[in-house]
Amino acid sequence: MKIKKDSVLKFRQELDLLSKSGFKCPDMSFAISLSEWELINIKGDAEDIQKVKDKTGLGLDSIMLKAQPALSQCELNARLLRVLRDNSAHPQYLELSRKYKMAFDSAYKEFSKLLDISTMPLKQQVRIQCGLVLAGLMV
Repeated sequence: MKIKKDSVLKFRQELDLLSKSGFKCPDMSFAISLSEWELINIKGDAEDIQKVKDKTGLGLDSIMLKAQPALSQCELNARLLRVLRDNSAHPQYLELSRKYKMAFDSAYKEFSKLLDISTMPLKQQVRIQCGLVLAGLMV
């Protein structure tokens, strides 16, 4: 929860810096409201975790705990890129946009390495989908 909260607070801090530098866009007020809503959710999630803290975790929970910092960084930088999207060509924000893109790419590489995510050829994807459909029809 702390990692998620830190990520949301950093997102809010970046939004405040953008706002102070004169950046204006329709997505800004939505992003600020979203960050406030997420902080409320994090508080509720923390309370829920306290209720089940003595229970044993699943293997997937363990993997997600390891991947959470990278996932939070991906999410943070993707959101900041979304806020800057309409004005990213403006010279004042071009460097920020590049910074957020590089940070997103780095966090995504780390996240995908932790979860062993890899791309596969379209032909292989189609075969897998066909196999799933056929398996569903046979049941």
